[in-house]
Amino acid sequence: MGRCRRSLSPIPSGTTPSVRWRKTRVVGPPSVCMAKWLQSGRRRDLVFLLYDEGPLHGQALKSRLESHYDERIDPKSFYGALDSLVDGGHLELQESGIHDEYLLTDAGRRLVEDHYEWVRERMGDAP
Repeated sequence: MGRCRRSLSPIPSGTTPSVRWRKTRVVGPPSVCMAKWLQSGRRRDLVFLLYDEGPLHGQALKSRLESHYDERIDPKSFYGALDSLVDGGHLELQESGIHDEYLLTDAGRRLVEDHYEWVRERMGDAP
């Protein structure tokens, strides 16, 4: 099985000297790299909510997830998970009035469907 890794590129001069490299892009087979984004339960739940409900504003998405978890989610952590999914190409941000909406990309939709199939195979005939 292939591995998902990030390639590194030099940071332009004029930045903090102690930081010389940054992560730039994911390298590896798409299915392996996309599956990496589901290693976080929060990211996985976010894409499943968007698959089910369609485009949502960040706050509406956060509220639905908090209802599901029955606890408050730290905004920094929540929006960090969304940013990771956007950066990975699984979600996109679309203008919608005064608030932006998050929606699944085609890659994000395939990710959900592939993961659903993987879970279903493992559940077998379970009730």
